[in-house]
Amino acid sequence: MMKHGMRQGRDVSSTAAIFLRGRMAILVLFAWACSIGTVAAASQPLATGWRFRLVPGSAAVPAHPEAAAWRTAHVPGSVQTDLLAAGLIGDPFDRDNEARLQWIGLADWQYQLPLTVDAATLRHAHVELVFDGLDTFADVSLNDHQLLAADNMFRHWRVPVKDELHAGGNTLLVTLHSPITRLQPWLLRQPHALPGEFDSAFGDEPKGRQTSNFVRKANYQYGWDWGPRYVTEGIWQPVRLESWDELRLVDFHIAQQHVDADVAQLLAQFGIRVDHAGKARLQLTWSAPDGIPHSTTLEKSLEAGDNHLDLPVRIEHPQRWWPAGRLRCAESVSLPRRCGRRRKDCRQQRARYRTAQRGAAAAA
Repeated sequence: MMKHGMRQGRDVSSTAAIFLRGRMAILVLFAWACSIGTVAAASQPLATGWRFRLVPGSAAVPAHPEAAAWRTAHVPGSVQTDLLAAGLIGDPFDRDNEARLQWIGLADWQYQLPLTVDAATLRHAHVELVFDGLDTFADVSLNDHQLLAADNMFRHWRVPVKDELHAGGNTLLVTLHSPITRLQPWLLRQPHALPGEFDSAFGDEPKGRQTSNFVRKANYQYGWDWGPRYVTEGIWQPVRLESWDELRLVDFHIAQQHVDADVAQLLAQFGIRVDHAGKARLQLTWSAPDGIPHSTTLEKSLEAGDNHLDLPVRIEHPQRWWPAGRLRCAESVSLPRRCGRRRKDCRQQRARYRTAQRGAAAAA
């Protein structure tokens, strides 16, 4: 997972700040003693062609038969927004619609995608299905083969699927379970329950027995003093099919260690997964707001499996960055997150680093 640059500073009433803003990219080139094929790595977004419906035979079907048929879905998204787009529900923020729409978060739903895969994809050593976010209890199957039982809204999921895929048409199915109806029977059996912020105003949970305390899910969805209660379900982050050979850059993170007007000291941290032991050459390049490129390299022997590497980075006289509308402004450019070729993997990210000082030190 790609992470943003860390920021350090203090809570101050008046500050003077030095900012470094730039773009960094990492290229990993793996050196092998054996010959390797020339199949290119690929990432296939799975954003279109989805459809959704109530789980057949669920208790909500008799009262809401209009939601039992397959309808066009949007991924990323949620059941509530898909129902709204299909014209099956009214404005969730109008009048007393909040009470009328609580049934959605108490029902189970299915999302389905016809997935076409070509033979070139299956020639890769690794083919993986990646979900950047599932909300929240989700059973994922591919061609009727169970792949995953998700239970956490805040993490991503990666599953090898090469053995389950075949060239041509495939069917991906995600069954989403209501977090309330999933957890409530268990919670009611517990002798003690953790107190929550707000009891439900709609009678779907007993007072003092809030399931929101026992699930890794956005807590505000269960109602707050500033917002309504809409317990969502859905595929709330992008989905993709990734295929690769020999090497994958798992993680790339820039940690700030120190920054002032004279120097920025950073630590580039890498997570790399390889199939076989061998030597790798890591090349880190960056450019400041003036666009001048800089680079540094690291040669390292990697073990088969997961490897974690650190590369110190020193930037002399980091250029100041100013917020938009304040003096100078360094324009940013939208950059691709990932790219890949044979025996290579690379990633790019924007980064900003800062430090803050108080009082007389700031004035100086």
